[in-house]
Amino acid sequence: MTGKAFGLPFVLQCANVFNERHQTYYGKEQHLLFLIVCQNLFPAVDTQYIDTNYPHGGKIGIGNSSLDRVFRFSKLLRLHAAFHDAFGLMKSLYNVGPGYCYAARGSLPNMCFLGHITGLFYWIKMYFLHKELFAGV
Repeated sequence: MTGKAFGLPFVLQCANVFNERHQTYYGKEQHLLFLIVCQNLFPAVDTQYIDTNYPHGGKIGIGNSSLDRVFRFSKLLRLHAAFHDAFGLMKSLYNVGPGYCYAARGSLPNMCFLGHITGLFYWIKMYFLHKELFAGV
């Protein structure tokens, strides 16, 4: 996956796993999606370790930021937050995947801010091309 955007098949794979698991998960759905993306990127990852040590993974903003409560209404921002955090963490901990710039083609440095720009543009494009992913929100 290094050097190219992950694409719709990866998103749909994560969505399918999320739909299977979210009924039995007792935590926040946003955090569950973050864990699923981590596991899909690196199947050998210990999700219990990630769950315990990164409890705010997938939330909008840094850590337990109030930005999550302010922007929770936006599925686009929630999706980006989960994918952004998962890709950034997997790159930082295990050198797996493209990192924070998960949505960019080519090799970009693993920079958080640049990942926000490329990731948000990706999800905006996804919204216009695949509105069915955003139905019910």
